[in-house]
Amino acid sequence: MSMIIFLLFIFITSHHTFAEDCIDCSVDMTNTCSPQWLEIKRRELKREKLILELEVKSDPIGVDESIFSNYLSKINEIRACEKTLSSPLTACSLRYGFDTTIKNRFQANYDMSFTSEKDGNCVYKKFNFFAVYGPSGDKIFQYLNGRYNFDNKHECSVSFDGNTYSTSRNFTLNVADSSPELLVIDWFTGPTEINNPAQVINETRTSQNWGKRIDFPRNVSMDVTYGENINFNFSNEHQIVFNERGEIIHSTILPANHFNSSCETNVIKRGSSSKPYFSPRLNPLPGASSYPISRVTN
Repeated sequence: MSMIIFLLFIFITSHHTFAEDCIDCSVDMTNTCSPQWLEIKRRELKREKLILELEVKSDPIGVDESIFSNYLSKINEIRACEKTLSSPLTACSLRYGFDTTIKNRFQANYDMSFTSEKDGNCVYKKFNFFAVYGPSGDKIFQYLNGRYNFDNKHECSVSFDGNTYSTSRNFTLNVADSSPELLVIDWFTGPTEINNPAQVINETRTSQNWGKRIDFPRNVSMDVTYGENINFNFSNEHQIVFNERGEIIHSTILPANHFNSSCETNVIKRGSSSKPYFSPRLNPLPGASSYPISRVTN
């Protein structure tokens, strides 16, 4: 991959000479704001975008802010001249969308943006979204700015007032901060067995679905590795493993029955006349049993 990027870089840069960019080579345009100067700088900016695209595609996850400094300097210089000449401003947007194959097994779809406008200038602002699919097209997870949302939802059950209900369990892993967080929410879906019609619950408000958040110790990092499965590896030896269908097949944080149809939901009532609140029943494994668990309300 690195050799391909190098060859493309040579191709992009070697096929553009100053003579091609020069409108009037007898005039020094290095510091002159003019239509001719703008044309030269816009061509340079276009080449810069192509080079950045190659770098981003070569390592989407490891993209560093520093590689965009030259681009931002150039585009702000161009926009300053455009303001002087009362020309339409070049848009700050620097966005790339592309697909790639991981380990010849998984498919990733990327939508990434690196700039925005602030106080009339183009500044660095990263928007990083991608989704990963298995060989059969099953979505395994999607990622947005430090948050992994796992697509495979599990149907849990709970009995309350003589009726049985189902909930849909959703997992989100937040690694944007120095302390990772695993958020679990059981969304109410409806009754599955009605034995007490007078007390049946057919729908709930969003505020009646409470989540639970497991907080990891501070300064725990995480990386994702791809092979036969997808492994979420934590620096404190914890791990969550997904198979190609997006099913969690191994976890050192929560037991296996938290990730299948055996999962259970709690119902909480604040008083006899209060509405019921649905919340996941969690029993962490010994290695994570000391991690704080807090309630998350909507």
